[in-house]
Amino acid sequence: MADIFDSICPIFLDRNEEVVEQVGSGVLVTIADTIFLLTAAHVVDWSSQGVLCIPSNAGIVPIDGSFVSIETQKGVARSKDKIDLAYYNLTKSLGANLHQSLRPIERNDLWLTDNTLDDDVYTFSGFPVNKSRNKANTVSTELFSYSGHAAVDKKYENLGYDKDTNIVINYRIKKSVSPDGVKLNPPHPRGISGGGVFRWPKDVGHRPQELRRSLVGIAHTYLKTQNCLVGTRLDLYYQLIQQNNPHLFPAASGHTESPERTIPLFLSVVCYRKEEWPLLMSQFADADHMQNSWNEWRQAVENGIEQMQRKNVLMIPIELTADEIMKHCASENIPNTGRTRADLAGRRLAEMLKEEKVS
Repeated sequence: MADIFDSICPIFLDRNEEVVEQVGSGVLVTIADTIFLLTAAHVVDWSSQGVLCIPSNAGIVPIDGSFVSIETQKGVARSKDKIDLAYYNLTKSLGANLHQSLRPIERNDLWLTDNTLDDDVYTFSGFPVNKSRNKANTVSTELFSYSGHAAVDKKYENLGYDKDTNIVINYRIKKSVSPDGVKLNPPHPRGISGGGVFRWPKDVGHRPQELRRSLVGIAHTYLKTQNCLVGTRLDLYYQLIQQNNPHLFPAASGHTESPERTIPLFLSVVCYRKEEWPLLMSQFADADHMQNSWNEWRQAVENGIEQMQRKNVLMIPIELTADEIMKHCASENIPNTGRTRADLAGRRLAEMLKEEKVS
């Protein structure tokens, strides 16, 4: 019988050297007849240093298909990314030849409407990199799980995370114990990024006979000082996949399937360079309605982003240059107004969120 954890897959980096190295994890999910590999964006970032690969029946092979990886705002480090979202849409041939130990998870084992309360139990599972071995052209690694109770609301607030977007659990690696209370010495979680976050039954305290767990998120961050693990909720992935692949979500009514709760939206917000502010003000048709300085504008935008995120709306900053805006206005024969710039940013965001071919 397939185990839900068989959906978790190690991800390797091939730098065109003799030895591949593990850099992260992913979760294989089947939607209709298509297999997706969900992971963290900072795992996909490793592709700038080589080719990302996964296990197949033919060995460790390059990931083939299309992908989406949400970029951070210019100047913001990936380590500050609260979403850290990426996925691959695997080709049919790769999906049919995954390593025999891997079993993509199906819709019945996904939970898109999880509502986290204090002390709910979750498990973060993936492949720690310090358990990866490469000997005699054979690569091996081990799956580990890290469980803990959900963090309280105040901890979410202090860390800058949102309960509607993220799952945060308390986890002290030096105080790890087995379900029977035996002290454990687990490996450092580095490498489980992109692995699965699984919810336990809410009545786990009553020791249900069948401990059925469901995938609710994708892991991406271990905060050692704050003693917690962080993941992004699964419904964000589901929404983005549906946006790019509406044909995979038929419903009985003939409309596309919608996840069971209101899902955070991805909206663009226009950003400008400080050094271009005087030039921009000379070009804007609505400059009289703008802030008096770039610093004032920045404060207003950051306040707006924060307020929207508190309403469960994800704002993606899109930087527009003066030259880009003017060329757009000229090509469309339209004035340089706030509505024009917002529309341009929206187009840029739509392109950013589209799947692109793995190179």
